[in-house]
Amino acid sequence: MKIVILGTANPYRGGLATFNERLALEFQSQGHDVTIFNFSLQYPNFLFPGTSQFLENPHPDIVPNIRKVNSVNPFNWIKVGFELYRLRADVVIFRYWISFMAPCYFVIASILKMNRFSKIFTIVDNAISHEPKFYEKTVSRLFFWVSDFFLTMSEKVRIDLSSLTSKPSILTLHPLYDSYSLPKSKSEARTNLHLPIDQKIILFFGFIRDYKGLDLLLEAMSSPEIKDQNIKLVVAGEFYANREKYESMVSSLRIENQLYWHTDFIPDAKIADYFSAADAVILPYKASTQSGVTQIAFYYDLPIIATNVGGIKEMVEGNTHGLIVDANAQSISKGILNFYANDNREIYRQNIARDKSNYSWTAFVEAILNEANRLPG
Repeated sequence: MKIVILGTANPYRGGLATFNERLALEFQSQGHDVTIFNFSLQYPNFLFPGTSQFLENPHPDIVPNIRKVNSVNPFNWIKVGFELYRLRADVVIFRYWISFMAPCYFVIASILKMNRFSKIFTIVDNAISHEPKFYEKTVSRLFFWVSDFFLTMSEKVRIDLSSLTSKPSILTLHPLYDSYSLPKSKSEARTNLHLPIDQKIILFFGFIRDYKGLDLLLEAMSSPEIKDQNIKLVVAGEFYANREKYESMVSSLRIENQLYWHTDFIPDAKIADYFSAADAVILPYKASTQSGVTQIAFYYDLPIIATNVGGIKEMVEGNTHGLIVDANAQSISKGILNFYANDNREIYRQNIARDKSNYSWTAFVEAILNEANRLPG
């Protein structure tokens, strides 16, 4: 098949870009002709909450990766739409994660649809955002109206999507991020990160946004029992929220000595260190669809402590891969203490190693192609 993926890729940074490139590589490895239609402008700088949208050292492209789409220029949308119209790809996959992209996607997909050949397939990360705006359901419905089929990666997103469109969809598990460096020994990883070798250390990883519940985790870390057991927290990821608010919490809770702040952007080359150094990764989210952090944890056989929200709990599967807790500081604190008290870390690791084959890129691509073949031409 001739396949186009419209979404973020190199030189943009972040999990979406990594996902799209890995997906394209899987299509290519199965013999398909695949091209990424990347952004020439993803977000205007004044709308971007981080320090940079781009990788410090972009890597060589693994599949054709053309920077074409300007998210704020309607003339560009029309141009890209007609280019895809003429290209006559069998499947065009739109990666939808934020309603900001809906107008752009709507125009491109509407023009593309006029060729009466290409099937429009949308991978939906968020049908309704974690921090919803008043207009987003309207603009999302507009784009969903011109898409032929949808794929979601959690039950939460599937339910949200069904409230916005009645078009067919499938739920397919988020594949593992398996393109990172191999695991390291705990001592090597901690030495690389300048962390003590013999401490109890849990990891909060990823861009820091308010819905991810870092404030709940900081409050949990102030528990006297956690202080008594000398449990430490590594916060690894760039602030996309008000940094001063969290630093003020740390000061008022008097937990400075329990934290290691690593709040620059974490490049792919360092991910193995963080996930090899930790005893567990913790996701204290207040809201969630699915999280790429869980898929990285699975790749490194790292146990997960997560709140009972959204799609994350589906990954932990009845406490077989870690612990599920409620989304409040007391429950999170209790979960951390239970994780160390029960000492089931090796069991969790063995369960993850056993089950992670369920999250393959081959199965993900086959799910897309099976549905594409069922759609009328």
